[in-house]
Amino acid sequence: YLYAALGTVSGTSISFGTTATIESSSVEAEGNYACYDSTNERVAVCYRRSSMGRCRVLNPQSDGSIGIGSEANFSSVNITDKLGVAFNSTEGRVMVAYAQDGSGEPGKFALGTISGGNLDDITFTQSNSYEGGGVQYVALTYDTSKNAAVILYSMDSSNSYKLRCAAGTITGDSTSWGSSQNVISSASATNEYPGIGYDESQNVPVIVYEDRTDNNYGKARVLTLSTDTPPAITLNTAVLISGNQTFANSNNKSLIY
Repeated sequence: YLYAALGTVSGTSISFGTTATIESSSVEAEGNYACYDSTNERVAVCYRRSSMGRCRVLNPQSDGSIGIGSEANFSSVNITDKLGVAFNSTEGRVMVAYAQDGSGEPGKFALGTISGGNLDDITFTQSNSYEGGGVQYVALTYDTSKNAAVILYSMDSSNSYKLRCAAGTITGDSTSWGSSQNVISSASATNEYPGIGYDESQNVPVIVYEDRTDNNYGKARVLTLSTDTPPAITLNTAVLISGNQTFANSNNKSLIY
């Protein structure tokens, strides 16, 4: 099952309202991701169920309860259970980056729009793919200063276990992707659970990952995006987070600003 609870922060404590059931059938645990739609004041939750990409809109209530919208598909094909979700505040749309399951695992991208009388419905349009194949783990953020989606993703053995990033500019239902940059060009194993976030105070995306070429140490890098359309990415110097291998063995790394 998949559940949600609304938390209220007071000082250094947090209290939760009644747990709501988002989905009452089996969902894949590694592919449940959410983003906040600041335009409509809703939360979009994306997940994999029966091998397909699904999404529901959550409507937080003042009494601590949560309204749950109807389920919608963000994919028309089977997907893997690793995906990235972020909100594009310029376009007012939910973005989902994922990998197709089969056909070489290409990197797919979908755009969702929340609508309906209670703003609890969402519909998706398939946009331009960001990678032709071999995609494994995916993380996604939105750079508000450059109006760009920024994806960090790892690749399979046939692609030398690369860790790559790409930035895209969205116009309507189309996404124009710039050239991908290799964070790691070759490694001995898949880079699992890379993370990406956006620092609004500095207007830069930041990535965290395990460096499979350096004892699996945890590292971070600031990405600099150009003003081009689509933006080009410059990789700045990597900074050590954790000088031990436990970083690589801990799942579901995330980065939040």
